[in-house]
Amino acid sequence: PPEKLQIVADWIAGLPPPRDDGTDAPTPEAPKPRARKPFNGTTQIVLPTTTTLGKRTLQYRIDHRFGRIGTERGAFGLDAGVAMAMGLAYGILDGWDVQLRRANSRKTWELGTKYIPIRQEDGKVLSFGGYASVSYLRDFDVANPWVGDFQLMLSRLWFDRWSTMLVLGYHLNTNHNSRVTVDFDDGNGPVPVRDRRDTLTMGLASTVWVDKKKRWGIDMEYLLPIPDGGTPNAFYYRGGDADPQGSKIGAWSLGGSLRTAKHFFQVFFTNNREISSNLYAPGGQSGNPFDTPGVDSRNPFHKFNFFLGFNLGRQFSIKAPKGKKARASKSAGNESKE
Repeated sequence: PPEKLQIVADWIAGLPPPRDDGTDAPTPEAPKPRARKPFNGTTQIVLPTTTTLGKRTLQYRIDHRFGRIGTERGAFGLDAGVAMAMGLAYGILDGWDVQLRRANSRKTWELGTKYIPIRQEDGKVLSFGGYASVSYLRDFDVANPWVGDFQLMLSRLWFDRWSTMLVLGYHLNTNHNSRVTVDFDDGNGPVPVRDRRDTLTMGLASTVWVDKKKRWGIDMEYLLPIPDGGTPNAFYYRGGDADPQGSKIGAWSLGGSLRTAKHFFQVFFTNNREISSNLYAPGGQSGNPFDTPGVDSRNPFHKFNFFLGFNLGRQFSIKAPKGKKARASKSAGNESKE
């Protein structure tokens, strides 16, 4: 009868609407986008950061330091000698990089690896990891040619605009002077020794991004070799008993950076020309940035005692072999059918 058909029609109309696929299966949530990495570069100025390259990413990098910026007739240090390094780094996995670089200072080869197991870009509160390297100094008349370096990094990105990082390092056999003399205050004056002491360091790094897209940054870095008051000193550092005329203020750097899709460029002022991990650990090469010992000039610019430098990195994405892509696609297709 028409009355019963109308009842059935009203019941059907009152049913809840079907889901997207007509089943009661829950709709999967879209994956959350990854957050930004704490730093734009894998290295701040010389200190390693908690940023890694990512899986199957290759980076070619140049680190360059000019001579003392106040050198007379030195063209702001451009004609006053160069310290530089070139190297390759590769991301084996997300959070795990390896690198090989060569610096002209003491003809140093450095092989290192960085592992960051805790990463803020993966949703953690902060980033934490370590960097370890072994170096060979193959120049003539060098003490302690085989050395190792170990550093721990802890960083956090604040308000998606300001990054900070603390670095603790232990560097083996950092005095490479083959003619070291130390005065032990025993009345015999300075005597020749073989210095096998290590260096303990603490570093701070920070970047503030100044544009909307967070490509331009102001970069700061400070490294302090931790001193001690023992006689002789327990650690080697500039300004200690084996280098009493050296700078006691550590190594500082201040500059700016730009990040594009595949390039990273920095330009900065610093009191440290060394680039290799074991060579920069004892501290910077100059103390007062506006006074150079032994320079007596009426032009105050000639007394400037710091250096101009830049870092440049270029990244390349390494695609997976076609065979692996085909197998991965086939496996994904089989899973979807099941």
